[in-house]
Amino acid sequence: MRSALEASLLFVLKAVGLPAPVEQLHFDWCCEHYKYRHHRSRNGNPPFCNACAVLDDLGVPYWPSSADHDYRRGRAFRFDFAWPDRKLAVEVDGGTFTGGRHVRGAGYERDVEKQNLAVTQGWRVLHFTQRQVTSGYALNVVEQALKQ
Repeated sequence: MRSALEASLLFVLKAVGLPAPVEQLHFDWCCEHYKYRHHRSRNGNPPFCNACAVLDDLGVPYWPSSADHDYRRGRAFRFDFAWPDRKLAVEVDGGTFTGGRHVRGAGYERDVEKQNLAVTQGWRVLHFTQRQVTSGYALNVVEQALKQ
């Protein structure tokens, strides 16, 4: 679910005509698509993407159980916004001045683990506080990063 601060940044990104980012990209999923597509549909058929399909002995595609689709390191890491074709991600870190999750011990440690994993996979990750989003600083940095 998108926070109000994330919605604010997304609004200005779209307003100035920047390419639309992928929201909540699970960058360390077993395959390169969205986690929600792995959830079972109401009729019980798994709506996996074609990349996850497996061919049976007769060459008919089927989709393996969700146990076959897992996070590589058992964690549900995802970016707030990402441009996968450019390996650019944006994280909006709210609550930095109010003792929010991003500045408390365990939350900060998880953020560091996610950041390090992303960097080892070749991602450029930009982090912004509420003040940086509302001042326009985040927009300027994202524009520059997308031009590179």
